[in-house]
Amino acid sequence: MAFTLNGSGTAGGTGTSASITHGLTIASGDLVCFFLNSNSSSAASVDADAGATWTTALAEQQGTSSAYNVTAWKVANASEPSSYSFTCANAQWRVILLVFSASSSAVIDSAANSVMTASGGYIYMRGEAITGRTISNNAVSVLFYGKDTRKTTGSEDYTTSSDANYTIGPNSQLDQTSASAYRIYGASDGETYSGRVDLDVADLNDGQGDQVYSVHLSFLESGGGGSVAPLAGNHLRKMMGQ
Repeated sequence: MAFTLNGSGTAGGTGTSASITHGLTIASGDLVCFFLNSNSSSAASVDADAGATWTTALAEQQGTSSAYNVTAWKVANASEPSSYSFTCANAQWRVILLVFSASSSAVIDSAANSVMTASGGYIYMRGEAITGRTISNNAVSVLFYGKDTRKTTGSEDYTTSSDANYTIGPNSQLDQTSASAYRIYGASDGETYSGRVDLDVADLNDGQGDQVYSVHLSFLESGGGGSVAPLAGNHLRKMMGQ
């Protein structure tokens, strides 16, 4: 059985402690992926909860901008709460949640991140982190994106992807601009990815951001020949670009 999307969600606001109420039925063994984009260079984290323990894949300041990003994941147990919370500086924030069902517990296959510095003008969500990554057959590939910018009016959803094989997930330019995309690979679809998965708004008039952050994670079912789950930071690659 391949991964299937159970559900997803996003929430935003301002403050030091907040939560996302997901409204999903999360079963034991589901893969839960979490992304936080906070408008502060101070550290942030996912709070412990009644469910399974979170594994933090990445937690760092977004390049040299005043933004801090956290990417975490867990294999759910039978006691997952109806909401997940986090702690950050007193600033605007946005969180994105993606949940996938699987026939056996997921293990992480690879992780990479990228920070791109804008050279002026508007800048789309540039998914550089996936460039050159080897993605296995039957894997689920997840991309999260963040900017240190926001809109209070005229916010547009990201609806255009440079790779139609990737489904655009929850996203918003409110509070702290963030987005997501994913692809569930088939039994013979594995590849070393060439290019990027870039997201843009329909009218191609995205708001400017001083830097764009992206993180790529891929997972396999443990019963499908996946690698042993690495410690956070293993298989991690950083890139800086213009």
